[in-house]
Amino acid sequence: MGQSIQDNSVQPPSVLVSELLDYIEEGFETHGKKILEHVVSKHRLQAFSPEYFRKKGGLFSYSQENLEAARKVLNPFKEGDLFY
Repeated sequence: MGQSIQDNSVQPPSVLVSELLDYIEEGFETHGKKILEHVVSKHRLQAFSPEYFRKKGGLFSYSQENLEAARKVLNPFKEGDLFY
């Protein structure tokens, strides 16, 4: 876990993961970006985040159910969706 499930605040990884990231950062380099920007992915708090379904995003999902939920997040109210 990289963030809290309550408020999305950053939480440090386990000691083993921290040591691995330190090793990668010290042992490898790239031109331009930092090496950890290539290695570490920051996922969203919910699996139905619209970020997983954007064409040019680094995140992706194949879940049809989560795609429908992401569409509801972006466009929450359509005629016929209301309960009253």
